[in-house]
Amino acid sequence: MIAVLSLIIFMVTSVVGLVSWKAASGREAVTGRAQQDIRNLVHSLSQHAVHTIRAPDAVMTGVAELLRYRRPDSTQRLNAYLASTVSALPQIRELKALDQYGNAIYSSAHFVSAHNNGDREYFQYHASSSDPELLISGPFDSRTSGRPTIVLSKRITDAATGEFAGIVMASILVDYFGRFYREFDIGQHGGVSLITAQGTILVRWPSGTTSDLSQTELFKERLPHSRRGLYTITSPFDGLSKYFGYEQTEEYGLVVAVARSKQDILMAWHADLKGDLGVATLVLLGVFFVCFVLARQFKYRARLEKTLRERERRHRLLADNIADIVVVLDRHGVCQYVSQSVSSAIGLTEEQILGRPYLELVHPEDKPVLAAMAQGGPEGFAPVSFRMTHGNGSVVWLEANFRLISGVAGANSEIVAVLRDTTQRKALEEQLSAANRRLSQLATTDGLTQLPNRRSFDAYLREAFHKHQYVSLLLIDIDDFKGFNDALGHLAGDECLRSIAEAINRVATEAGGHPARYGGEEFAIVLPGTDEAAAVNVAEILLRLVHMLAIAHPASDLKRVSVSAGVAAKGRQVCDATTLVREADLALYRAKETGRNRVVTASVLAEFIDGAPSVAPDGTATLPTKSVSSGSAQQ
Repeated sequence: MIAVLSLIIFMVTSVVGLVSWKAASGREAVTGRAQQDIRNLVHSLSQHAVHTIRAPDAVMTGVAELLRYRRPDSTQRLNAYLASTVSALPQIRELKALDQYGNAIYSSAHFVSAHNNGDREYFQYHASSSDPELLISGPFDSRTSGRPTIVLSKRITDAATGEFAGIVMASILVDYFGRFYREFDIGQHGGVSLITAQGTILVRWPSGTTSDLSQTELFKERLPHSRRGLYTITSPFDGLSKYFGYEQTEEYGLVVAVARSKQDILMAWHADLKGDLGVATLVLLGVFFVCFVLARQFKYRARLEKTLRERERRHRLLADNIADIVVVLDRHGVCQYVSQSVSSAIGLTEEQILGRPYLELVHPEDKPVLAAMAQGGPEGFAPVSFRMTHGNGSVVWLEANFRLISGVAGANSEIVAVLRDTTQRKALEEQLSAANRRLSQLATTDGLTQLPNRRSFDAYLREAFHKHQYVSLLLIDIDDFKGFNDALGHLAGDECLRSIAEAINRVATEAGGHPARYGGEEFAIVLPGTDEAAAVNVAEILLRLVHMLAIAHPASDLKRVSVSAGVAAKGRQVCDATTLVREADLALYRAKETGRNRVVTASVLAEFIDGAPSVAPDGTATLPTKSVSSGSAQQ
């Protein structure tokens, strides 16, 4: 029981430890990969944002420099230039210039909007500030399209007076970034944000209710110390715990942030963990079951050993006092004393034994064993079994225990031997051994035909299928066997089965195959290392041999017993032993349906049009001239 408990503790500890280690390492690996993916994605998106704004910035700088010195005489020409620029830059929805009052003077649109933008924050900022750098602001609901828009704007400063002369502005739809962000799989609860340096969210995908992040940890603590990073937050959008990666571009100061929910990241890990826990539970249940069986076996064995020891003690008590033979030998092996029980044990009297070397009484084949013991010292005197000839001429098995007794007052040492009659025990051991061999044979042999049974067939087929590159299977069925039984009776049917089985065994043995009774009147032959063509030859030989047996069959058209065979071989379409059996069975059914007394192969079953292979009554076999596949067979 201690061993069983130790095994349980060891297995439980091992399984739990293994699952825990795998879960911890798996979680660490998943989160590590996710964090690296977030960093890479943030960097890629920040580069995308810069590239998206850089081109409009360059165009707007050129336009602002142009309008700083003069206004083109041809409004239409500048508008066409702006329109071609918008066409070349898909991120820009509209590019236009406003005068110092906020009215549009040039535009890439087909018509110049009459809306005044003098009240917009970006316009007022440029009117009050001489900063020539690009201003990114928004998002605003466009007054022309009504859609959320990010505005890029630059101040136009009159070169002559240095006064504010208007702005150049470009509008980018928020959805331009949204469509791009949607292409990335960041989980059900993930999000991507494009934020200004002041903390205003320009783009949030998916959309959220919060628009100002200036008071969050990102802008108060993280960005002042590092332009990029990754940390854990509780999202202000949905309240979930997330990994939050960010990067601020050196150009334009834009901040790109990517948040991925821990729940989404660990979803696959949780699924794997559930699977591992399920497997671990099954393993532990198996361990508990095995330990339960072992515990019962140990208890049973302990009771059995206790019973056997008690029986042995009683047996020895009786044998020592009643039936055992006590013999005293000198150092030369001459018998000096023998107990009276020798007469009943081996049928010899004391006078016939005393004074004779004990080897004269031992069976000739056992003399070397006892002679070697006589030459050895006390350590060589171990129990030994040997044979003696009984007074009536029979052989008696004896078990001897020898002990060296030192002589007294300088006398020579003597050997005391206790002999026990073990003839009956030997006979029982031989009977038990024979019974075990018989039981083993019965478990794998069909009682009627003496062929291997279905169990033996299944085991042999599985082993041969995996071991050999070429394996063929013959399924054989006695044609109209029910009619045979109905006409001649079941005793004749059994005799017919034995005769067919002998023929099958003979053919299989000569072909190096394994015959078996598959069930009822069906038989099988497994041919390892044999392709389909060779298997067909074996089947034809069998049909001829059965034909030559000339077993009368009143209910058959041939008036003699015949068999049909289906042949299948291991191939590209036959990927396991079960499929091989099914293919052979389909071929056998086709042989039965097309006239019996014939061989049909699974590989040529589908293209069989006009007939099937057959064996004529004179024993000659005919194969089909067209290939047939098993796919068209009707069961």
